[in-house]
Amino acid sequence: MKSSNFSIISGKYKGLKISGKLSKSVRPTSSTVRKSIFDTLRNIENFHVLDLFAGSGVMGFEALSRGARSITFVEKEFHQVQFIKNNSLKFENEEINIFKKDVFNFFKKNNLMFNLIFADPPYLQINLVEFYKIIKNHIVDGGMLVLECSVREKFVNCALKEKIFGNTKVIFLKNE
Repeated sequence: MKSSNFSIISGKYKGLKISGKLSKSVRPTSSTVRKSIFDTLRNIENFHVLDLFAGSGVMGFEALSRGARSITFVEKEFHQVQFIKNNSLKFENEEINIFKKDVFNFFKKNNLMFNLIFADPPYLQINLVEFYKIIKNHIVDGGMLVLECSVREKFVNCALKEKIFGNTKVIFLKNE
């Protein structure tokens, strides 16, 4: 376990600390990458957002701060789920749903639809093409998937935009 401390970068909760103990395997999205992602997305007000492989939950919490209507976190690791639950208490009167589930099992049992999905799967451990085939059915028309993966991963699709940050590639896909 490692101590973690992040701040929300913008919106109504700007400066709010997201903190606690995380497993060493968790790679929270850096503030530089978060800023770039949200600058690209621009307005997400009233969006229903899904944060897959949520880890620290920082992407979902940032989305709430920027006006998302609801955030649903999906994370299978107990310590990360506790981290998200503890920090969610700082967001009073917000619609927050937390599922302690494997991402693939979550989709087998839910027909929920989202305007925006963040996915940051373990690098080089899942087939991104198969993964996208499953989750695209849960994105509303005109909605967006923001996928963080290794620069070494191959994901051939009609990306709206790609950005590279060191070893991380961020892919923006619009569901048309």
